[in-house]
Amino acid sequence: MDIFKSTLKKVEELDSPQIYIDYLLALLEKKEQLGFLWGEFYLLLSQIFSRQKNLQEEYTLASNIELFMAATDIIDDLMDKDNHRLNELSAPIHFGITFAFDTLFSLTDMIKGEHVRNTFLKNVKESLYYQYFDMNNTIRFEQKEESYFNSSVKKSIFLVNAIEQLALREEKLVIKDFAKHFATASQLHNDINDIMNDTSYDLINRKATLPIIKGIEAYKTHRNRDTYKKINSYFFENNNSLYEDVRLLIINSGALEYSNYLAKLNYERAYNNLYTSYPNSTKEIKNLSDYLKLRRNK
Repeated sequence: MDIFKSTLKKVEELDSPQIYIDYLLALLEKKEQLGFLWGEFYLLLSQIFSRQKNLQEEYTLASNIELFMAATDIIDDLMDKDNHRLNELSAPIHFGITFAFDTLFSLTDMIKGEHVRNTFLKNVKESLYYQYFDMNNTIRFEQKEESYFNSSVKKSIFLVNAIEQLALREEKLVIKDFAKHFATASQLHNDINDIMNDTSYDLINRKATLPIIKGIEAYKTHRNRDTYKKINSYFFENNNSLYEDVRLLIINSGALEYSNYLAKLNYERAYNNLYTSYPNSTKEIKNLSDYLKLRRNK
């Protein structure tokens, strides 16, 4: 069974206006092109932990996970206000919130075991809390990288943790080592890619990502005073005319290389944790690694 095709079919069967269905289909197509589906991720993790599950139920659950994660993407875009196509829809906020609740209810109805279900919901709740916090997490004076790891990446950690604990059918909320390291690496990867774009959302909105924090720090510590004044003027005096200058300064500061080193380190720790914890599932772990490697290379 193809998770992508089965999820598209679920969307096509929704009792919603066609304009919303078309938007969701386009969203899923884009996710597929980027090479990562949460439903596939769940299935690959599930096969590592146990191969004694009902495959039909697992595939149906995976499709529902994919729909719910698409809903979280919509909520994220509504918070950031950076998705023009979404904003042009009729009543986008009503659409996003309704879709999020509908997909969450459908998903939780399929989760067997009250404690497993509650653990999943607790993870989602924590992720949404940190997502809300991250909306206003902009650059501040004397900001250190610890603030990034103590807050910004938490939204990703709890989201990955929700999927890992669901695959494990765990009944108590515990941050898993794989979830922590994999989510941290993925967030760093996304933040590096963002700053490399000509129109960097994070830089335009002065977000406190690690590449930006370390870029500012590098020029404050090691570079000439005039350059640091330029950075200070952009971030703290809202001098938008300096956007491209500052973006290139951050790219050339060494901050991306440092962030990329930490991303690779965390990916390595994530997979090492799986190999150590599940020595009889090396083939399944490699399948997961190969799938995620394809996604990072796109």
